[in-house]
Amino acid sequence: MTRGIVYDCIPTVCLVAAVGVLTVLAWQVSDAFSDSHRVHVIRESVVAALVAEDAAFEAVDRFRPTPGRPVEKLRSFSVENPAGLKSIVDPVFESGRRSLRIAVAGKKGRSYTYECDLLPGAAPASLGNPLSVRHSVVAARPAIQAWLRRNLDIRLDPMDDRTLANLLDPEVVRVGGDKASTDFQEDSSIALLRLTAGTDRADYRTADSKVRPWRPKIPENGVRILAGNLWIAPGERPLCVELSRSLTVIVTGNIYFGRSVVVRGAGRLILVARRGNEPTFVDLDGDGGFSPGDRRMEGSPRKSGGSYRGPVEGAGAIYLGLPGAGAVGGQSIEIEASLVSESETYVCATSTTIHGALVVGQGITWTKGTELHLPGDALPNIERAQVPGFRRSGATRPGMLISID
Repeated sequence: MTRGIVYDCIPTVCLVAAVGVLTVLAWQVSDAFSDSHRVHVIRESVVAALVAEDAAFEAVDRFRPTPGRPVEKLRSFSVENPAGLKSIVDPVFESGRRSLRIAVAGKKGRSYTYECDLLPGAAPASLGNPLSVRHSVVAARPAIQAWLRRNLDIRLDPMDDRTLANLLDPEVVRVGGDKASTDFQEDSSIALLRLTAGTDRADYRTADSKVRPWRPKIPENGVRILAGNLWIAPGERPLCVELSRSLTVIVTGNIYFGRSVVVRGAGRLILVARRGNEPTFVDLDGDGGFSPGDRRMEGSPRKSGGSYRGPVEGAGAIYLGLPGAGAVGGQSIEIEASLVSESETYVCATSTTIHGALVVGQGITWTKGTELHLPGDALPNIERAQVPGFRRSGATRPGMLISID
């Protein structure tokens, strides 16, 4: 009896098993088709980006003056590539910004839209290298020569006879400076706590919070100009800067780093210390102010007695780590930004890493037992990205494509 029941159940069991197998196969086939569809869409999106890139360069070529050919007006046009994808290019003018919007039509109603700026040339080559310093400076500074021998993999831009004044856009610099604001707060005590003689200029610090990132206002031209010294004040955590687009902060004075700086978001950060027409000096004893034994820089006037005449803290310098008795031994600083110094750069922290570019106007001075690292892994894209506040040269070109789907 039991054997008969078992025999009767065998066909049912087999049928259930067969259905199970077919279901698994069906799911696998479905997954295969789904995977194939996803692969096709991914492949199409990659092709669409390449098509948009070609269309952007064609747009620039159409609008570029050429001998014997009239320049076309900046207007919409369409083009179809050999892969059968059609792109429509629309020029966009918003708040003085020139850009292109490119729509690429894919298969089965899919579409891909991109935007890019129209850039009037490339930014200075100095910002595309880990270190930029003039040949004449290297030749006169044995310490820089020794550092270069220990770091043979560094891409060095010799800068020839270029100066910081030649790198900055004069129209931007002429605008003037910001006053103390919600982004930069004047602090009359920070210099007195760190430097024996204090400073002659106004001192500002970033208005950041212990719990929130610093989100400075970014003007239309991407540049903030500060008349005074800028301090990245010491703190338990790095200064976290959140940028939706690139920002250049130009300081008419010195910049002091008391801790690390990390940058989050789509933008890059560039900090510039300008000397302008101010007299300054090389701070040989590292105390942050002029004292006997320090060397006047070229162009700095003397007092009637022959000594230095100018701001006690000098001008256009960058201190990597805080100078003077307040400097912390063993301090390690990492800076996810590019730095430009019109005069001297001082390495005061035991270990300093700059992930962007370092552009040096007059030289680098190392405090004993300190080291400088320049991996160059966060350099500005000088060819195809906005680099606010700096001159651009060469032919008009499209910026990096940004997907706006």
